[in-house]
Amino acid sequence: MRNHQGGSSTSFIEQGDSAPRTEPRASASGRCSPAKAAPARLCSRFGGQFPERRRWPLFWCLALFALASLLVAQERDFLSTDEAEQIKDAQEPNQRVALYVKFAKRRIDLVKSLLSKERSTRSVQVHDALDDYSKIIDAMDDVADDALQRRLDVKRAMDLVEGYERDMLPLLEKIRDSHPKDIDHYDFVLKTAIDATADSLEQAGADIGERAKDVQFRAEKEKKALEENRSPSERDAKQAEEKKAADQQSADQSKQEQQRKPPTLLRPGEKLGGPTGPTGPTGPIGQ
Repeated sequence: MRNHQGGSSTSFIEQGDSAPRTEPRASASGRCSPAKAAPARLCSRFGGQFPERRRWPLFWCLALFALASLLVAQERDFLSTDEAEQIKDAQEPNQRVALYVKFAKRRIDLVKSLLSKERSTRSVQVHDALDDYSKIIDAMDDVADDALQRRLDVKRAMDLVEGYERDMLPLLEKIRDSHPKDIDHYDFVLKTAIDATADSLEQAGADIGERAKDVQFRAEKEKKALEENRSPSERDAKQAEEKKAADQQSADQSKQEQQRKPPTLLRPGEKLGGPTGPTGPTGPIGQ
């Protein structure tokens, strides 16, 4: 044991691992002092200074955490669990579109409620609600386009969408023109919501027949582009799959035709009234 005499003496006791230790600690500046940082022997190992490289693991942990948070935010579903279940259960296009309209209205009502109150955290909620709204509008239009491509009647759904969006577009534009003080936090998603509503409204008001033709044209164009981008092996596999499907369809049709034929007592090759038929060699028996 060594004792240092003086006004600010400090004792170092080295008596094994079980012995108590009283050691100076490093200050926040990185210099050794009797204050609240790491043990002095860590300081002394590096000449009384904490090495900068020991701070890097914490930096990378924080960076990875921020990246993970960003990815989670990007993957956030625009529908709640209950809403997604309702959409899944509604297989008929008109019913599904009506649900999307209901959910879109719910998001706009939330935005109106948030903007009516001065809260420091409202900008995040407004941003998410507007982002969800735009994605709901896109999903709603996808349902309508898919139904038209399958030649289903969605006139009732289009009338509902047109009436709703005709009311929503001026409301969104009013929010933009009012310039809320925190609009910088959700200005982009607000513009996106306005553009999505305007485009959807234009499609809803268009002639159903013309829209169906446009949908079919775009589907064929996308299919052609997809085929051109396939590798030779992918094309061969696609052709083999199509040939297999065509052969299966042909076999199923032949089987159905066989099942539709009426039962007969004639053997294969025999014809009713022929030279070898049951009516005799030259015609009906007795002639």
